[in-house]
Amino acid sequence: MNDPETFLWYDFETYGSDPATTRIAQCAAIRTDATCTQILEEQVWYCRAVPDFLPDPVACAVTGLTPPLVNARDDALTEPAFAAQLLRVLSQPGTCWVGYNNVRFDDACLRYLLHRNLLDPFAHENRLDTSRWDLLDVLRLAYAFRPEGIEWPSRTDDPEAPSFKLEDLAAANAIAQPRAHDARSDVLALIALANLVRTRQPRLFAYALGLRTPARVDALLSARAPREPLWLISPFVPASQGHLSPVVVLGKRPGRRNEWLTLDLREPVARFLETPLETLHAWRFCPEVSLPESAYRPPVRTISVKKTPMLANWAAIGATDPARFGLDLDAIQSQFAVAQRYRDALHEKAEALLALGEAEFVGQTRDPEIALYGEFPGGRDRSRLAAAWQAAPDSGPDATVLQTLETALEQPTLRELAFRMRARWYPESLSDDDATRWTQLRCARVCHGAAGASLSRATFRDRFAQAAAALSEERRAELASWETEASAGCDCATTAADATAFPPVEA
Repeated sequence: MNDPETFLWYDFETYGSDPATTRIAQCAAIRTDATCTQILEEQVWYCRAVPDFLPDPVACAVTGLTPPLVNARDDALTEPAFAAQLLRVLSQPGTCWVGYNNVRFDDACLRYLLHRNLLDPFAHENRLDTSRWDLLDVLRLAYAFRPEGIEWPSRTDDPEAPSFKLEDLAAANAIAQPRAHDARSDVLALIALANLVRTRQPRLFAYALGLRTPARVDALLSARAPREPLWLISPFVPASQGHLSPVVVLGKRPGRRNEWLTLDLREPVARFLETPLETLHAWRFCPEVSLPESAYRPPVRTISVKKTPMLANWAAIGATDPARFGLDLDAIQSQFAVAQRYRDALHEKAEALLALGEAEFVGQTRDPEIALYGEFPGGRDRSRLAAAWQAAPDSGPDATVLQTLETALEQPTLRELAFRMRARWYPESLSDDDATRWTQLRCARVCHGAAGASLSRATFRDRFAQAAAALSEERRAELASWETEASAGCDCATTAADATAFPPVEA
């Protein structure tokens, strides 16, 4: 993959922190050339919401956005139209889309948005003429190995650790950001920070950009695996330690050509081998407050070549002071030598540990809206969905088409999603029975947080109390009116158990 022809810098503002259940309120996108110079007019979109969910008031306090405020805008789009706009700009050939923590959050929000609206949630990521990148991990890489030329602010709660908050980095480097957590303002700060890295550390910028290519990451992991440890930028390592995880590459995960297994060498390899698998599994998922004093988090790290991981050769540490991050290079090399001797056993045990965790989810049921990784559509269903969207590429299928899909689609999950799309955007098309079904579903979501909802009404009220001081009187009134509207027609006869009436998906 060559260098991108253009960058599309983007940011979402959402009503919550869970990509699977939240809704997107605002998106800003700015296209630049390879030198971070804007070449097209900036785009800002707002997405209408339907009162079948409750936003997190804490998130609303941060962004200043509420569903009634956004819905009142003349330019607010329906969710299907919003999804279509996003796909159009992301899918332009030669585009590399970039955000800040987008690989872990914004990109995931986008996939669930597409899935909910009967669009392929993965096609835009699998194109050969587009790519994605995440500036957050690029900045972490720069801090660890090439910090010169950039000001690194400290965290308020830990002066010894750097802050990677976008607003903190912007302020420390005299980058204008009129309003943090406004999508347009955040994107402008994002571009300025990227340009700072590009001009102050051009070689690192070019190297990190290359790691957006799965083939290049694969080649790096394959070449270095037998010879030396690698440095992995990991969110699981504290910022005070440079987010640096020295890893030994064990090999690819069986049956998963895009995932590699590694082991963090800061922990004794022998301890991992000697600790029973069931104990490691318990430690892996144990809450921090309940973790025994003698326990530790298993040092298994997976690397997905499609998630633009930031990696560096072992020799890169020579450009910085290892003591700065509390690293003992001799000890790491010693652990690497042990890992090399027991590579096959480590690979087998690491895979068994991950498989044990994944097995707990097998057989669990998920609501159709969050069953993104459940059963994938068959060929006939894919053709029907493609035809439905081709007939109305800007706005999405109309009520008649959606009603046809409710019976024509073979997969129950997709039939349910078609019904929900129709109920949300064409409520006038519902029969009396359909309207009753929709009210029951809405009550399960709003009153009980079931059926793929983000919050129950009780949790919403708790969060409202937490955020009240940070919300203006107008925003508080909007959230209160939204709760009333979302609860309309619900006599609470619907229980959380009623969610089982809606087609679940087996994981």
